[in-house]
Amino acid sequence: MPSTVSGWETDPLVAALYEKYEVPPPDLGDDVTLLARLMATDLRFQPASVTAPMIRIVAKLWMAAPTSDLAYRCYWAVEYLDCDCGPVDRDAEAALEGELENLTPLALPGSLVKALAGPLRSTLPRSQPRGH
Repeated sequence: MPSTVSGWETDPLVAALYEKYEVPPPDLGDDVTLLARLMATDLRFQPASVTAPMIRIVAKLWMAAPTSDLAYRCYWAVEYLDCDCGPVDRDAEAALEGELENLTPLALPGSLVKALAGPLRSTLPRSQPRGH
């Protein structure tokens, strides 16, 4: 579907698919984890050119899923990724990124992962940001 399509148009379609295939809709925390698994799978196929790509991507999901602990932790960690301005716990940052990268990959063909992950991957900086 084109990018101009909104949730008003897609939500009924998705709800019909859940009903047709008797699949319960995931809660917001599960949604975030599923998208993180998608990105972890995609980054295994094609690594990113910036540090902590998973933290950067999952942090953007927090506004849509404020009850997700994973999105919340990434949201607060992303502020300090490129910052030399205060006490930054690089070990905690590396542990969080490792946790995200080690999520169970999705068992999908690479071409499908690339297509699904493309919109999220496009939000990553094209080069390593400088500290502020």
